[in-house]
Amino acid sequence: ASLHKRGFKSKIHKAGLNECAAATMLRMAGLQRALREQEAGGNELTLIDPMCGSGTILTEAALIAGNIAPGLYRRFWPFLSWPTFDARAKTSWDGAMGHAKASRRKEKPNVRLIGNDIHRGALDLCMENAKNAGVAPLVELRHGDVGSLEIDSGSTGDGRCTPLVVTNPPWGQRLNDHDDVEAAWRNLGSFLKHQCQGSNAYVLSGDSAVTKHLRLKSDRRVSITVGNVSCKILHYSMY
Repeated sequence: ASLHKRGFKSKIHKAGLNECAAATMLRMAGLQRALREQEAGGNELTLIDPMCGSGTILTEAALIAGNIAPGLYRRFWPFLSWPTFDARAKTSWDGAMGHAKASRRKEKPNVRLIGNDIHRGALDLCMENAKNAGVAPLVELRHGDVGSLEIDSGSTGDGRCTPLVVTNPPWGQRLNDHDDVEAAWRNLGSFLKHQCQGSNAYVLSGDSAVTKHLRLKSDRRVSITVGNVSCKILHYSMY
């Protein structure tokens, strides 16, 4: 299997996100920096994926928070069986694997990872993946339309939440109901405007025609290719 596959997905969602793309979004969102600042300040960090699907973003975030090396759950590394593999390097490889295992955080990270999706089947798959990765205790799932989602943590003092938002809404290429896709983006925009003032949101889009339904202006756009599709990671500052 390709090295981008971490080994925690037992089933593949038809609109599932590539693990490396999810990690890229989290890196751009500054998750590692936010975790360091959170540890220094002693506050709980909240990250939410309001349209989480099978939970790749949430699971990747949990791996980062737990300092769990990518691929630590892989059961097979093809290069070990290559005819050209130098057996003398096996000791170094075993040492690297041992270091990765020992580097995993022993205590539970002070982080709250909230996922929401309108499809129960996707949420079941999300929790299954989190369990496979050993990070299920960090993940909190909710069922419902993103437009009616309310968050009760990270308050600014007047009821608004200030989590870090990272999400991959449907683009309409693998989930074919165009009307549902437009409604999903409109509802996501409503959630960001009314629930996430003061937050930073990072949204992946492979279709600018659906992105406009957010009715928000992005501060930054970064190009990325996902599954041979040219996409944009869009940053929104929810002032």
